[in-house]
Order: sequence, then C-alpha cells, then structure tokens
Amino acid sequence: MNIAIGKLGRSMYFDKEKWSIYAGDDSPKIIYFQIAKSHPNDKFYIIGMSDFAEYKKKNAQKIFGKEQIPDNIIDIVPDVREMAGPQRWRESSEIFLSTNALFHAEGHDRWRLFDEYFEKTGLKFDLGIFMQGPDGATSVGGMHIISDKTGKENWPMQMMALYAGPIIQNLNKQGYPWYVINEDPRYLPSKHKDIFNQEVCCISQINDDKKYGVTRLESSYTSSRKMHIVKYVYGKTERMFMADLKKVDFSNPDNIVASIPNPTTKKLEQHTFQKRHKFLLALNGGYDRLEFVEKWVLNYAPETKIYGKWSEEEKKNHPGTFIEKGIVEMQDIMWESMFTFVTGIDKHITNFVTQKPWKMIYYGIIPFWDKKAYDTDNLLSEIPDYVKVSSPEEMWEKIDHLFNNRDEYVKLLNEFYALLKPEYFNGELIDSVFNPIIEKYRV
Repeated sequence: MNIAIGKLGRSMYFDKEKWSIYAGDDSPKIIYFQIAKSHPNDKFYIIGMSDFAEYKKKNAQKIFGKEQIPDNIIDIVPDVREMAGPQRWRESSEIFLSTNALFHAEGHDRWRLFDEYFEKTGLKFDLGIFMQGPDGATSVGGMHIISDKTGKENWPMQMMALYAGPIIQNLNKQGYPWYVINEDPRYLPSKHKDIFNQEVCCISQINDDKKYGVTRLESSYTSSRKMHIVKYVYGKTERMFMADLKKVDFSNPDNIVASIPNPTTKKLEQHTFQKRHKFLLALNGGYDRLEFVEKWVLNYAPETKIYGKWSEEEKKNHPGTFIEKGIVEMQDIMWESMFTFVTGIDKHITNFVTQKPWKMIYYGIIPFWDKKAYDTDNLLSEIPDYVKVSSPEEMWEKIDHLFNNRDEYVKLLNEFYALLKPEYFNGELIDSVFNPIIEKYRV
C-alpha cells in the first residue's frame, strides 16, 4: 500500500536539532515514524518538503547514538530535484510576484516538477495522511482561480507554491482519499480554496462538523465553487508528543529523578529535583492571551515570570515579566514547579484543546483553567474537576490551599500522575487513531 505523507504549507524537520522551541516541529517525526513502524509492509512517501534525506544521511554517519529510521519511509524530493535538473529546480524556488502570470505560464511552478515525476514513474497513492501547516487561499498556480474582490486570477504566494502546491496538485490529480492532522486553531478551517479532492476528515483537538466551512473549487480551471464543511474529529493528538519521551515518576514531589540536557554539551544528565516553586507560566503570546494572563495571573501574582515568545510591545508594557525561553531550555525549572494556568485559545474558540495541559502534567505541574473559556466541550473529562475553575479568585484560593497543605497537594499530584497512561509513551495511542484509517483503505 502506498501512502502519501507531508505537511501543507511548511517543511517538515526530522532532525531534532532543527526543531523550533515554538513551532511544534516534533509531530511529523513522532507520528509518521510510529505508523511506519506499525505497518512495515506499506510504503510512506514524503511528497512535500522536508529535511528527511539530509537527516537520514547525517544519522548514517554517526558512530554512536544512531536513531532507528523506518526504511519504509521514502523521500521522493531528491529524485524530483534530480529529474528536473538544477536550473529548473532553482527557478521553482525563486521569488516571484503574485501578478507574474508569465512566470507560471512558462512552467516554473514547483508542482509541475512533481507532476512530471509522477507521470514518468507511474507512482500512485492509495491514501494520504498530511499535517496542516500555514495555509493560503491559492497554492497551485495556473488553476485560474478568479478573485471575488478583483475579478482577476489569483496566484499563490511563494510559500504556498513551494510547500503546499505540490501536495494539493497531487491530491487533485490522483483523487485518493486523504486525512489531515490539525494541531493549531489558526487553521480552523484551512483556507485552501484550490482543493477539490476534499479530505475525509480532519483529525484534530476539537469535535465539530457544523461550524467550520470553506468555499472551494469544484474542479480545476473553473471559477465554480461550493461550500465544503470540514469534519473535525477529536484524535487526542495533543498527547502524542509523549511517544518521544520517557515517563518520569513525580509521585514523590520531594524526590524526582529526571534527565535533562546539559546546556553546554547538550547531553542528557540525571538530576534530582524537588517541587518548590509555587507557580510557573510557560506561554507564547498571541490571540487574546495577554488579556487572560493579566486577568488571571498578573493581577494576583505580578511577580510572575512568563517564559515564551511575546511581542516587543507586550514586553514594553510589562517590563521584566517576559523571558524568551522555551520549555526545552528550562526543564530544571519545570521539574521544580507546582502549579500553572492554561489560557483559553481566544474568545471565539473555547472547545479546542491544546498540548499545554499535558505538557505541564508530564512535568508534574498541576494545570488550572477557566472552564468557561477552555475545553468547554469537556474533551479532557479525565482531568480532575478541581482544577477547572470559574474565577481567578477560586484558582488562587485553591493554589494557596494546596501549597500550604502538602498532604492534599501530594494526593492531587498523584491523581495527575495516574493520567499518564502507558499507551501515550509506547506509541499505542498513535496506532489506535491511525491503524483503523490505514486498514480501511487496504488494497
């Protein structure tokens, strides 16, 4: 069985050293490696941009510490590049103006190079499983998508042409069933209008098939469009990051043994930690987050340091509050912290759950949240209701109470430790979501 994989709108990074501390780059490697290992007789073809070939070569050159790379993951990009030749490949990467129709008419679009490869090799797919990245209305140049505003033909931005165009063109041309994984509410729904081979569903962190629709083309080379309602199915994808981690026992908050990277050598070193910091907030800016943070945290604990990426204006308005540091850079502080607050996404999307609660729980940090602004569908029903509060006053009263009553704190902490199921770490959760999909389309 041939299965197409890739990321719409962005390159995938398999080399951990390239992972951004903010962009969630770990998901493609964690998810695709697991499903490839679980289906060794199937072939998984990367048809989008990635560093897979470079990463595979680098790994092969290692003497020690080699990673196990599934040999049934195949990156076709090096072959596409070689078949196209260096000049055409370079031209497909050049910056072009959105109004430069001649550029597209002369065949400089990258999707054309992939198209030629599929035609010459005869490679066809039975199924697609793609990840959703940055989106745009138009990704495939030359499909004659007429703008509603200008009445002229739309042309894709360079990023969409390079990182989404080849995948979307292949989806439309081959017409195989496909699923998309969306971990980011910014792409709810995706803005792609030039897809007319619609996804079966979106595996995400929300359950909703009524609200999120997008107007898409009915076919190529036409301006005829119709509304497509994207079906979102909750797939617990916000927990899948743990398949790349080892479970750490934090049931005794006075003796937590965990390995963290040495800041200088980057090698893991074992340390013993104790829960002693009352409150921590690791959060990037965006959406309505500053409003949540001011209302729920800074008004009650103005001394709180917030670790994450925030705008210069936000830093200026709250001097000394924001520290641009990701979780991977502050694991010692994470293991020593007791409580945190999970903000709502924004005021209009209250039922989309994020990785944040589980990331905090992994480090033994008890998360609180506003039950009227976050997880309003109660998808995280297994998490104790005690931390789902109605007001900042209620949250801080509970935090103070637990901080001053160690026995009650340890009891609640152990309830959270019990939430970290073995299937989150051994890949069974990922298999439970994707195995039925793959078997459904087994040829």
